[in-house]
Amino acid sequence: MSVFSKDKSCMIKGVAILMMLAHHCFAFPDYWLDGFQVGAIPTEISEQFKLCVAVFAFITGYGFFAGKRNAYRDIVRKLLNFLGQYWLQLFLIFLPIACVGFPFSVKRVLYNLIALYDNIIVFAWYVFFHCLVLLTFPLVKKLLNKGPVWDLAAVLAGGYGVTVLLYFLPFDGPLISVLRDCFCYYPVVGMGFLAAKYGVFDRIGSKLPIPAALALLVAVFALRMGISVFKGFSFDVIYAPLLILALCKVLEKCRFAHKGLLFFGKYSFHIWLFHSIFFSHYTRDLMQPLVSWSDLPILRFLSVAVLSTVAAVLIDKVWQYILLFIGQMRSRIRR
Repeated sequence: MSVFSKDKSCMIKGVAILMMLAHHCFAFPDYWLDGFQVGAIPTEISEQFKLCVAVFAFITGYGFFAGKRNAYRDIVRKLLNFLGQYWLQLFLIFLPIACVGFPFSVKRVLYNLIALYDNIIVFAWYVFFHCLVLLTFPLVKKLLNKGPVWDLAAVLAGGYGVTVLLYFLPFDGPLISVLRDCFCYYPVVGMGFLAAKYGVFDRIGSKLPIPAALALLVAVFALRMGISVFKGFSFDVIYAPLLILALCKVLEKCRFAHKGLLFFGKYSFHIWLFHSIFFSHYTRDLMQPLVSWSDLPILRFLSVAVLSTVAAVLIDKVWQYILLFIGQMRSRIRR
């Protein structure tokens, strides 16, 4: 059995979305209108949970090989499905709530359609990154065919080279700023692809004992506290694969957590978007009191997690009805 199976991937997403919630709840006092803080040590630990972004990027890259996403027709279908779910929350939930304070203009709305700038959904910058990856990585992966050493060097040096180039451009703007963030994580997508292509997890993971996996988990976060970025190079490109490898092994022994993590993994997309409503500039005044009623960190975290998860389940049901309706309309047209 594969070390990084489809179920394991979903469970890792569940872990990553919980890391994201903790990261945003505890690492940024400015997000809280009342200046809520959890102390220096918990804040430092929660800052390391930003690694969740690289975890999602790695899983995307892994899927490009494991899912055999080759036809652009499939890529476009996946892109529209992804954007459709984002637009559902943007237009159904966030824009109506933000309409009082959001300075509307055609340009601002267009920017928000791809989460490029002045995002109403504050954490939605990853939407643009994911779209960029879906459209460009099918071309990039064709270059990764000269052996593991060359491919690894190309992923690391290529992604870092583009990042450096973007920093030295003589002009700036929303697009350049977002691209800089994107290309910090683009190499992680490549690492996911290479891990799947060369069967790295199956080769190493099958031989990794549980005590070593636990030690690796601790080491990853300890190392990231020491160094996460150097001269624009993000070490998450290394930390994310190691974290996922360790989690895959640990989860083999933690069967009691499987159902819960599978659940969070299944709804991670909508949880990610919806929890922004408590921290986004244009919505938090109205929504944050629902989760800031206690000064206990764990209760604030649970409030964000529970409300976001309940909303995610309902939003997903709406999306499934929309897909069903579209499918029925297509069937009628074809008749």
